[in-house]
Amino acid sequence: GDGAEEQGVAREERARILSEMGSLVDQSQEKSETLLGNIVQETSWLPAQARCLGAYAASAFGAGFGGSVWAAVEASEAEAFTRRWAESYADAFPDASPRSSFFTMRPGPAATRIH
Repeated sequence: GDGAEEQGVAREERARILSEMGSLVDQSQEKSETLLGNIVQETSWLPAQARCLGAYAASAFGAGFGGSVWAAVEASEAEAFTRRWAESYADAFPDASPRSSFFTMRPGPAATRIH
C-alpha cells in the first residue's frame, strides 16, 4: 500500500476517535451537572471553556462542590493552551482565580488487567 495513503487513513481514524472521546466526555460532564447536582459554577465553566479553546475533551472530577478539571490537548499545544485556559479563568472568576492551579502533565498508562 501507499505509505501516504495509510498515513491519511491513520490520521482520519485518530481524528474520529478523538472526536468520539470528546463527545462521550461531554455527555459525562453534562450528566454530572444535571444528575449529581454537585458541580460548582467554576467546574462547570472550565470544561466548556477548554472545549472552546480547542481541547479534544475536558471534564470535572474529584470531590463534589469543588474538585478539579482536566483537558486533553496535543502535547505540542499544552503549554500555550494551559496559559490561555488559566487567563480566561482569571477573567471569568477573578475572586477564585488566586486559589487555582493550572499545570500540564502527560497521562499515565491505560488500565491493565492483572491475572
